[in-house]
Amino acid sequence: MKTEEAYRELQQIVTEINEIQRRRKELSDRELSIILPLERAFGKSMQIIESAKNLVSELEKENLLFPGWNQKTDAIKRVGLKVRALIRKIRGLTFEDREQLYKEIIDNLTKVG
Repeated sequence: MKTEEAYRELQQIVTEINEIQRRRKELSDRELSIILPLERAFGKSMQIIESAKNLVSELEKENLLFPGWNQKTDAIKRVGLKVRALIRKIRGLTFEDREQLYKEIIDNLTKVG
């Protein structure tokens, strides 16, 4: 029984790794840095993916994600305003939930650059 259970767990892990690798081919690191925290909070949905893609596109069009943006306080604040606007559109979140999501997304984005 334990061998079967271990095999199922291993199979699930391999499936998850394959899914992440597939998504890395389809989505940019910036998009994933926004999508993953949202999916952890709300589950997978095309709406989350589209919202993240639109946000990254908007940030790039406004040239807010220039090389080294993540080391400039003013640039981080401007990107943060856009991230907060996205989070505010999500209904049913407490202030604490919004702040936690914001912190996780902005941390991810600044790490990715």
